[in-house]
Amino acid sequence: MSANGSSQYVAKLRHPLPALLLLVPAPTLGVLGAMLWFTDSIVGQAMWAASKVWIMALPLAWLLFVDRSYISVSPIPRKQMRSALIAANVTGVLIFALILGGYYLFGREWMDLDAVRVHLTSVGLDSVPLYLAMCVFWIVVNSAVEEYVWRWFVYTRLAALIPHRLILPGVAAGLAFTLHHVFALGLNFQWDWRIVGLASTGVFVGGVTWSILYAVYRSIWPGWISHAWADLAIFIIGYQLLFSVSGS
Repeated sequence: MSANGSSQYVAKLRHPLPALLLLVPAPTLGVLGAMLWFTDSIVGQAMWAASKVWIMALPLAWLLFVDRSYISVSPIPRKQMRSALIAANVTGVLIFALILGGYYLFGREWMDLDAVRVHLTSVGLDSVPLYLAMCVFWIVVNSAVEEYVWRWFVYTRLAALIPHRLILPGVAAGLAFTLHHVFALGLNFQWDWRIVGLASTGVFVGGVTWSILYAVYRSIWPGWISHAWADLAIFIIGYQLLFSVSGS
């Protein structure tokens, strides 16, 4: 992963629009295949798995064979380390608070909590050790993968198409990141637009925030830290739903 989000790096990116067209729809197709078109079928599961592999492999292949660039661990510039860590944790804590606040103020009233518990149980998350293992994987690994895909690859390609701007590519990247979440949320919650709207707004705010962190610090790691806070809030809610005596 090339870490350089500077204008010089963005200017060297080749064919950004085809790259976006090949990547952005893939997770939505995976969600639709698994949750709508081929429910309870190996075809749907294969589409979902293939979409995950695709969005991880395509950016790396594009970097090496189209951009003809190099792989980097995306280090935070030393002189920006302190401000990057502050920005990452401040934005992360704010998003953490917004997620928990949205759930306690609105989500508990709007959601069928029993149905959510049944769904989480049906996918095998009713075991505390398994749930905690999934929590660690999602917070540590999945959030890093999403930063690699949506902030480094998608944001920089959008920045190449919308040069000399910061907010507009960030908003576009946030919308791209939100797209498949809208379908997943809608299909999980029977298109209750209160829930879908509230949760999708949270995803969008996170996507824009993490894109801007990438643009400012030229590294995926500040966004990863902030993203991890958001995922932690979601897993706290899930833990309470599954294992709390009252579930509320």
